[in-house]
Amino acid sequence: MGKQRHSRDHSPDSILVFVDAYCPLCHWLAKWLRKRDKHNKFQFHPLASQTAKNLLPDDLYANTDTVVVYHNDKIYTKGRAVAHLLQHLPRWKIVGHILKLVPDGILNLGYTIVAKMRYKIFGKYDSCWLDKDSNFN
Repeated sequence: MGKQRHSRDHSPDSILVFVDAYCPLCHWLAKWLRKRDKHNKFQFHPLASQTAKNLLPDDLYANTDTVVVYHNDKIYTKGRAVAHLLQHLPRWKIVGHILKLVPDGILNLGYTIVAKMRYKIFGKYDSCWLDKDSNFN
């Protein structure tokens, strides 16, 4: 029997963005997205949150090597997640649509390389920035 996908934490219009809450690069991405999200559609959650546990398959829940987007009962990961997010930003829609045309293997190659090296390059927070940053409460 599959995991029941539901949460009272979001509206049907929301685009849930699950990120590594200890990663400075993810923090930067979330701030960048939030600044450009004119309709306040994006909701940010740690990958290790109860919301993620309720909505995501076990292999994605708490997997900090990918950003995960949950929108309209669909799940997007890695480069597809980024492309999906960009499609919902007015000035970045065309980039998102172009990225949709790139094959998964190529799109995710760059993503995977950065994900594997991000702690070496950007460091790692000692605690969850989503809990501390008032822009994400």
